[in-house]
Amino acid sequence: MDILRFPLGVLTGVGFIGGGAILRRGDITTGITTAATLWLITAIGLCFGGGQIIIGAIVTILAVLILSPLKHVDRWISGDQRGTVAIRLERGAGIPDVKAAAPDLSEAIFTGLRDIEDGHRELVYEIRWKSVHGVPGADQIAGSLEKSFHVMRFEHRATAT
Repeated sequence: MDILRFPLGVLTGVGFIGGGAILRRGDITTGITTAATLWLITAIGLCFGGGQIIIGAIVTILAVLILSPLKHVDRWISGDQRGTVAIRLERGAGIPDVKAAAPDLSEAIFTGLRDIEDGHRELVYEIRWKSVHGVPGADQIAGSLEKSFHVMRFEHRATAT
């Protein structure tokens, strides 16, 4: 029996799963770092499982030293930010101008409306803005919206430039 068939099968399978983690919506691609990290962790696990403890430990230390600072660097890189906000309104109230309430927003698109309990409505907006060096952040955008509206939920998605 060829002993290399098992690691090759595992790496191929994890590569397939990693490929499923990569998503593309229009001109935005996400999940590449997640897919690469899955593959790296699998390779490290195969090193430890195959008895190559020193190689596994060295690669683990290198991965932590390389990947940990990149999380902080990512916060300082300018990028397109996206989010979804759900606002609660009285049923008879008109559709508010969300962009006017949050001047830092570059774009606010009305995407949905549904009736909820007690004669209220939930309005959903997709919000897009450009963040440079972490400013404005999602917390600032959400805070500025909460000053003018009854925000039911705010979901943030950072996208690559």
